[in-house]
Amino acid sequence: MLRLVITIVAVAVLPLVLAGYSGHLATLALPEAKARRTALFIVWALAVLGIVVFGISQVIDHRADKLHDESNDKFEADVRRDLQRIKNEPDPVERRQLASALEQVTTAQSRAEKASQASAESRKPYPQNLSNRQLCDAADKLADQIRTFKEGYDIMTRRFADEWQKNVGETIYSKSLSADEKKTNQDRLFQSLHANEMKLEMDQDSEYDARFESEAELLRDEVLNRLPREERFSERSIRANPSFAGGSLGWWRQPTAQDELNRLSGMLCGSSKPQ
Repeated sequence: MLRLVITIVAVAVLPLVLAGYSGHLATLALPEAKARRTALFIVWALAVLGIVVFGISQVIDHRADKLHDESNDKFEADVRRDLQRIKNEPDPVERRQLASALEQVTTAQSRAEKASQASAESRKPYPQNLSNRQLCDAADKLADQIRTFKEGYDIMTRRFADEWQKNVGETIYSKSLSADEKKTNQDRLFQSLHANEMKLEMDQDSEYDARFESEAELLRDEVLNRLPREERFSERSIRANPSFAGGSLGWWRQPTAQDELNRLSGMLCGSSKPQ
């Protein structure tokens, strides 16, 4: 908090007070008292407004940083607790499973942070000198890339499920295992499938954020800006309705981004690609 106060004083209060005092001295040259008072009010009001706005922005940034630090602290505490649990677990099989799950969580966290940073750094305004046709072609091309990307992960998900069904079948019909061993193996296989599916889903989200999310949102916004006023208002009203398709943010994520790009492209250019 002390650092926040020092920053506000050094960056906003002192420069703006100095500027306000300079303006104050300049108003003394005005011959009429009323005009001088008006000028003084404007000068100091702007100085105070500048300090208030800068202070609010710094407080918002400070709270965001604090929430981020708290989240990191919680994550580190969870990791330390899981490490202690692994250390105290006597069963070697269970210990390996816990270690694998922890490794997946920490890897996903690292990838998510890198993807978020890369997305923020690469987010630039979409070129506005493109024609409508060029913009629609760019939207359709990105939609095809997202669709191909998603199909690749769908194939890997089905491969995991097929392998799990095969292993479960071999366990069930095995004649060399007892009933308890079969149950233990089935539980282990189910936990392995669940862990693999969670890891695959987190990998998919992270890769989508890094490769497609920023450009998809920029294309969406640019297409919306070029739609006729009535259609633009209707589209933005839909996005503001939290009851629509999972909310104004969730519905634009990867399950429907490719379809929405095609649809908006069709609204702007008069035709849409077949799904």
